[in-house]
Formats: sequence, structure tokens, C-alpha cells
Amino acid sequence: MIFYKYHGAGNDFLIADDRDGSYRLTTPKIVALCDRHAGIGADGVMLLKKATSKDAAFEMAFYNPDGSHGMMCGNGGRCIMAFAALKGIISVNEWVSFIAPDGIHKAICFSPLKRRNDQTLVVRLSMNPVTEIKEYDDGVFLNTGTRHFVKFVDHPLSYPVSEEGAALRWDPRFAPQGTNVDFVGFIPIFSGDEEPGYRNSLEYPRSDQKKLEKMQFRSLDMCIAVRTFEKGVEGETLACGTGLVAAAIASYAKNFYIPTANFNSNPYADSNLYYKYVDMHKDHYCYPLKTELSDIYVDFVPHGSGKNFSADEVFLTGPATFVASIEI
Repeated sequence: MIFYKYHGAGNDFLIADDRDGSYRLTTPKIVALCDRHAGIGADGVMLLKKATSKDAAFEMAFYNPDGSHGMMCGNGGRCIMAFAALKGIISVNEWVSFIAPDGIHKAICFSPLKRRNDQTLVVRLSMNPVTEIKEYDDGVFLNTGTRHFVKFVDHPLSYPVSEEGAALRWDPRFAPQGTNVDFVGFIPIFSGDEEPGYRNSLEYPRSDQKKLEKMQFRSLDMCIAVRTFEKGVEGETLACGTGLVAAAIASYAKNFYIPTANFNSNPYADSNLYYKYVDMHKDHYCYPLKTELSDIYVDFVPHGSGKNFSADEVFLTGPATFVASIEI
């Protein structure tokens, strides 16, 4: 068995080419592979399978480290696209479709013009529309391919994610399957000359939650910091693609932060390259987000408000990096 290790913004995966259907992954095997001490270590395992539809380039099977499956993984989707490009299954700079656990996604890979690295591709991935959200006093619940509860907090970079995430993950409101939990706050955007990610970022505290709810940020001097406690992993991961989408859409729905549609601060690719692949219009909002290692962009078109809120044309854009191949 040969696995290829990729990471998308630090969210790492083991991927195998299973177009011939020869791989047999049991739950104990998946757990052993993902073990960071006795195994290789990963936030999940994916198999690239032969497409059952002529309209798709391949199919994606995704497994959490505990062996659970059946949900979408946004960063996993970006990484398996980069893997498909490496294997010559798809071509760079061409839109393709693939089948994931939550349906068909379209995506495109292209090489970054800045910080060029042959091991990294930028991947732009369509996500499923969000048809409804549910607001609580302490956060927002929505499904972006998997279930997420978004909690807005002061000082997100120092927040006790592990402790509170473990409690909210099994909150009775989200029974019986539970939920991922995203802790979201705001930090400054820098000039773009720094390394991506928020390891050296300053906090952007908002100490008065009621005041925060009344504020509408429109400047591009800030972005969203997201930390996610993932079910299946049962701990914090360095990034979560569906969680990043949830954070951006929840920020819009709560009227916390409404950016202009702008890619100019993107550290991975010149804005002209992004505009080539993005059908932007006046109702299309682009959110800059920071994870532990990388900058990610989420853009979408919102509709309605409150119980009638929805979002479509949802895209997740960011780097996917090849790390190594491992033969088991």
C-alpha cells in the first residue's frame, strides 16, 4: 500500500490511488495509520476511486482518524485535487468535477505565482450551498458539508479550544451525532510580506459581545481567525475547510464582518490570476481567513436573512502541499 501525505493549511491527510479497488481499509487500520506516535499520523485518510459517473474525474472516499466516514472534508477535497494533478488524472488550470460524500464538487488547481513551490498547488473548490442556519445565544449552527457550531470569542488565538470544544461537541442541542465546533474571532491583516498564518499575529479583541453584535466591519484591515475542534479527530486540528466556510458564512449572517470582494491581499497568487478563475459580481463576498499555517479565502453569494438566510456559489481557496510518499 502506497500513501501520499498532503496537508491543506496544516490539515494533513494520507491519500491513496484506489482506482483499481484493491485497497481494503478497516477501522483498526485507519486508526493505526492516523496515530501520530505509533503510525504515520494524519487528520484523515482518503482513497481516490474510479468515477461512477462520466461527468466526474474521480470519486473521493474520506475517513476520519476514528474510522468514521460519510461527511465532506473541505481541505481534504483540496488535497485530493492536488494529488489527482500529481498522478496526471486531471490537468492543472482546468476545471474538473469529482464526487465526494456530500455530492459533486467542481474545482481547479493552479500554481502560485508568489512563493513558488513545486510541492504546492493552489486549489479552488466549490462547496455545497448552505440552505439554513440556526442562531443560538452563544453561536450559530449550520451544515457546510458537515455539521458546525460557530462560537464568536474574544482572543481566539489564546482561547481554551480543547476544553470548551470537547464540551460543545456533545452538547444535547446537536444530538445524537454531535458537531464540529469553531472558535472565531478577528485579527489584523498584514501587508502580505509576512509568512501566512497567525502564529505571530496580534489579537483583535472585542471585549463587549453586545457591542460586537452591533458593529459592522467593512475595512480590509482585518480577517477572521478560526480554530476548530473536530469530531472524529476529537481534538483541535490546524485547519478545517468546512469550518472555515462555516466561520465566514456565520460572520456574514451575524453581521459581524462584511468585507468587499477583493483578492489583492492574497499571499499565494497575484490577484489577476484569481480573477481569471472567479466569477465575481456585486453580490459575491470574499472573506480572508487565517489558520495556524496558511491564509485561506472563502467566497459566496448570500440570500435573505434570519431564518430565511442561505448562501450559494460557495468556494474554498487555498494551498495544498505534497509532503511525502509512504509505502506500508
